[in-house]
Amino acid sequence: MAVDGKTLRGSRTPDGTVHLLAATRHDTQTVVAQRQVEAKSNEIPTFTPLLSELDLTGLMITADALRTQQEHARQIVADHGHYLFIVKGNQPS
Repeated sequence: MAVDGKTLRGSRTPDGTVHLLAATRHDTQTVVAQRQVEAKSNEIPTFTPLLSELDLTGLMITADALRTQQEHARQIVADHGHYLFIVKGNQPS
């Protein structure tokens, strides 16, 4: 399952555009969960609530460097899932 965020083109709210974080199945490209990212925030705090809605047992979760956070990895493992994250300069060690 891939976790990624997208801004909805053409959307408008009093705070700007709508930005969503979604969990999508790799095999069917079906969105199985999504949450709106709070205005003036980023996707990192939305990751945990998004995945807490799902049964991660045996699933491989993929995400890009923005979501490569130690707490995210711990959550996935605690929920009996696996992860494949991109590691860049945001994780120096």
